[in-house]
Amino acid sequence: EVDLNEKAQWHLDFNGGSVPVLETPQGTLVPESGIIQSWAQEQNPSGGIQLVPSDPLEAAKMRVRMEKFGKTLPGLFPMVLSRGQDVEKLQKYKEETLPIYEQMCTEANGKF
Repeated sequence: EVDLNEKAQWHLDFNGGSVPVLETPQGTLVPESGIIQSWAQEQNPSGGIQLVPSDPLEAAKMRVRMEKFGKTLPGLFPMVLSRGQDVEKLQKYKEETLPIYEQMCTEANGKF
């Protein structure tokens, strides 16, 4: 568990405090959503939920969407951490970030 307001020193030392971070059963830390996703898929490639489309083009499109989504997160976290109390951050998020999400969902036909 990570307190986003007061990150532990190990977390800051590991990757500057970025989230998410997964700790594997072996105790290894794996950073970043896309890397965690790949790690999870590789743990059981023939079973479970398929996290990456089998079609290479669709998989590439998914990775582009993930990258684009990841770039919006710095704008999201200040608004979330203010718990919606900072009206200026909320308005900025509404004007700058929500349209990006809407465009991504439209381009992906609702599949993200």
